[in-house]
Amino acid sequence: MSDILGTVELAAIRATIETTMPDTCYVLRGTAAVDGQGFGSMSWATVGTASCRLDMNSGRESTTAGAIQPYSTYVLSVKHNTSILTKDRIVYGGSTFNVTSVNSGSWLGVKRAVLEKI
Repeated sequence: MSDILGTVELAAIRATIETTMPDTCYVLRGTAAVDGQGFGSMSWATVGTASCRLDMNSGRESTTAGAIQPYSTYVLSVKHNTSILTKDRIVYGGSTFNVTSVNSGSWLGVKRAVLEKI
């Protein structure tokens, strides 16, 4: 018997993981543009929707200019073949997040991205 995970087993794992994703999020991708005076701007367009689960990873507060600033990171779980890149944005539950990293590799059961709330 082989120790390598087969296609059928991997498909079963992925299907099971997908049942733990009760919500929907929107993947936004930015496009840079320069106006006639040389000023740049970024516009964001929805490039897809995905079944997902969002979990808080860490949270802290810092003081900036005398004001308390919250900072939290989250882990977004989506289907293994979801197109999501670093520098994308995610809209989930009315909040927008920057994607700071995405796991990659072969035989992924689930794709995970680390997010920072905007």
